[in-house]
Parts: sequence; C-alpha cells; structure tokens
Amino acid sequence: MTTEMTDRLEPDSVLPDQVTLLLRLLTAESRTHALYKAILRSELRLPASMASAIEQAGQEDRGHLEDLKGLLPLDVAMAAAEASYALRDPEALEFDQVLAEIERLERLSVRAYTQICHKALDGDYRLFDVAFRNLQDNLVHAETLGQMRAGTMARSREMS
Repeated sequence: MTTEMTDRLEPDSVLPDQVTLLLRLLTAESRTHALYKAILRSELRLPASMASAIEQAGQEDRGHLEDLKGLLPLDVAMAAAEASYALRDPEALEFDQVLAEIERLERLSVRAYTQICHKALDGDYRLFDVAFRNLQDNLVHAETLGQMRAGTMARSREMS
C-alpha cells in the first residue's frame, strides 16, 4: 500500500464502528510488526525461506500500520500503537509461542478487515480498497504462519 493511497482517504468518512475496528487493527498490526522484528533480531537460525517470509510479512505489516494511521486522527493512532507495544514482551516467549501469537493476531486482523470491507462496500470505496488489500496480505500471513508452526512442531517432535 502506498502513502499516496492513504493521503487520499478522509478520516471524516469513517463511521464510529469502523473506528473501533480500525483501532483493533492498528493494535494488532503494531503488535505483529513488533513480533516479526523480534524474531528477526533473535539469535535463532531460521531457514532462509522462513526468514524471508517473516521479513516480508513484517514489511507488509509496517505498510498496513501506515495505511491505518492515515485513517485515524494522529493522537488516536499513536496511543493505540503505543498500547500494543506494552502487551507481552516477545523476548519472554518461546519461538512457537511467538508464531502462535502472530498467527492469532493475523487471524483477528483478517476478521476485522473482512468486517470493514462489508461495511465500506456500501459507500467508502477507498476504505474498502485499503481494507481489501490488507486483508489479502493478512490471509497469506496467517496461512504461512500456520504452515511454519506445523513444520516447527513436526521438527520438535522428531527431535524428541
């Protein structure tokens, strides 16, 4: 998603129930972005394909954050983003727990983006476009994370 797309969106066109969904999304996207970064900063030796997928998902979630910030008043967007970082310290979680948390947040985002698409379809096509594009990315993220988790769990069972 480009910044020029969010520059064209008008925050006044967003309905109150959509604001609640956008805040949830901002929190989830902030959190997943932080968790993806934590994985990449960790000392884990990830297969190249997994590291690449995590890096790409982190970059896409960063783009989603920018999209969402463009839809909300700056003070609201910043407060939601800061609150998401105060959740759980990713360093205190095991790798599979981090993947599970990210997958849960990506699936939450998929549901919220789907709701926004349904609500925005009747009037705000620009909001629909942002939500639909982000929905597509998050569907891929959730599916990829599920596959990664299945693979890491299978490897850990083989090692036992």
